[in-house]
Amino acid sequence: MIFYYQHHLVYVLVMMILRSFWWMIGVAVLLGSAGARAVEIDLALSTGLDHTRTILMQRYIQRIDERTNGQLKIRLHMGGSLHTGPQVPAALKSGRLDMGVPGLWQLGRYAPNALVFDLPMFFGKSRENIYEITDGPLGTQLIDDLETRLNVKVLGRFMDLGHSAIFTRNRPITRHQDLAGLRLRTLPGLAFIKRYQTLQTFPARFAITDVRQALRDDIVDGIQTTFESARSLQLWDTGIRFAYNDLQGFLQYVPMVSKTTWQTLTPQMQAIMIATWEEMIIPARDFAQQRQLESRKLMEDRGVRIIDAPSQERAATRTLLMTIQPGTIEELEIDPAFVLAVQATLAGQLPF
Repeated sequence: MIFYYQHHLVYVLVMMILRSFWWMIGVAVLLGSAGARAVEIDLALSTGLDHTRTILMQRYIQRIDERTNGQLKIRLHMGGSLHTGPQVPAALKSGRLDMGVPGLWQLGRYAPNALVFDLPMFFGKSRENIYEITDGPLGTQLIDDLETRLNVKVLGRFMDLGHSAIFTRNRPITRHQDLAGLRLRTLPGLAFIKRYQTLQTFPARFAITDVRQALRDDIVDGIQTTFESARSLQLWDTGIRFAYNDLQGFLQYVPMVSKTTWQTLTPQMQAIMIATWEEMIIPARDFAQQRQLESRKLMEDRGVRIIDAPSQERAATRTLLMTIQPGTIEELEIDPAFVLAVQATLAGQLPF
């Protein structure tokens, strides 16, 4: 917690410095853009209009437009209309897409260390615990790795979605043993597949846009997702009646611009994109947290019964899942030295 509040103080100081330079950057853009044609870049999101990520990126786009005097236009493509979520990393790497904000869980094919947050050791950890990794030296190391392997520019610290939970139609979950035999749509990736197989479920993988139909057609019994995504998908209309909130994992997005596109932007535009992101990130994270709480309340109001896993049950589940962590690390090809450094940081945190 001390680390988290120290970062809020750093954020305030950074904002004071940034604001003192905005007029200098603005003058540079104005002088350099006289008679110039606006640069247009495409941003692909898989989420819909009312999702946290989309809302926050719309705010970012508006600020970029204002601060570049309309010289940098970011065109937003929502709902997977340009690229689906799993397609975004490959499109960025190849230069076929200018900008994306993929989830960390979608990046492991190119940068295995990004999947470290899918490992059982993060089960039940708070968002402040996660920030100690992502906002510290290990986060910087991970960003450098992502930039190299994906041929992108990462604009800054990661954007939150929040903790995931398990939503089911007909079976209330009060402990991990109750999951046995269920067909669950999980987040993609080997770590989640192995996790749910260990919990004796039948994990299914398909696009988030197909979830509503899959639930209605009885293809799956439930889904692993966040309260915010459950609200965005209106899962109460698909027969979802229960939610098991066990802090499965904390999900974050990474703001990326293809290196091919990045190199076409002026230094002033690049500086504005980075500075604007840093200015927005703490309020964006707090907004995401508030949306999670509001979405949880809405799910309850729609008749979904929410069961919060007690700390002892989360500890028991984590102990079980830790038995598969060594093999998962090897199969995912995560750097063992990176894992050890992360474990050392987590070891200094309070127990969940």
